[in-house]
Amino acid sequence: MFSFKKKIEWQISAVTDIGTVRTVNQDNFYIMEKVLSFPSTSHYERSVECTGAVLVAVCDGMGGESRGEEAAFLANRVLESVNPRTFESLSTEELKHRLGQLICEMNDSVYRNLGSKGGFAGSTVVLFYSDVARTVVANVGDSPCIRHNQYGTQLVTVPDNQANYLFKRGEITEEERWEHKSKSQLTQCLGEDPEEFQVQPHLYVADAMKKGEIYLLSSDGLVDGVKIPQITGMLRQNPSPSLAHALVEAAKAGGSRDNITVVFVQRKA
Repeated sequence: MFSFKKKIEWQISAVTDIGTVRTVNQDNFYIMEKVLSFPSTSHYERSVECTGAVLVAVCDGMGGESRGEEAAFLANRVLESVNPRTFESLSTEELKHRLGQLICEMNDSVYRNLGSKGGFAGSTVVLFYSDVARTVVANVGDSPCIRHNQYGTQLVTVPDNQANYLFKRGEITEEERWEHKSKSQLTQCLGEDPEEFQVQPHLYVADAMKKGEIYLLSSDGLVDGVKIPQITGMLRQNPSPSLAHALVEAAKAGGSRDNITVVFVQRKA
């Protein structure tokens, strides 16, 4: 059990863009507010400031334009009914279990509303939670989360794709796993039939965020156009909420052919 007399202040900025090729934006984000639907939205930006425990997510839909968009929307909408402040009193193990449950609920929502009716619809998810005691990131699929602080920058999610499998086997390099032709072959995603396959979220646990520390969540459209070292350099040069917009524009200029969503989370105090 934890004591939470001190309140953390957060700055969250989110940007989603249809990109230069797609005709529908299949990405979606949740930043402690009502989830918005983005049918054919070319560009949308939103910033919020809040205190206390925080819950943020990015979902990247797939399975045809309208079905992919709806899958990402349905997944994130599960979070609207969740009050992250109720997680503060949980032990870290209980918290990990609860976030895993949340992702399973997101999976079930996508399958129940879309997959069970025939055809395929799915979504990735990267989920971020933090309070005064700890930070937890969970992911299913290949949407990345990057942590940046005074000690450096690191990828804290595990890409669920064939390219990462080859990388772990030593068959391709770190750089190649972001460009290899098999990176679009996911090994798990939301929208699976829960009676046949139970999604297994990857969990990253860290201490409470320090003032100025940043977590950057995105859809894989970002890393399609901006390499990780370039993202690291931009984080060092511009550790401010405006970076979300700058990264989206850099991904478009860098040749990304996908929708691009970036959520910037920084502890202010």
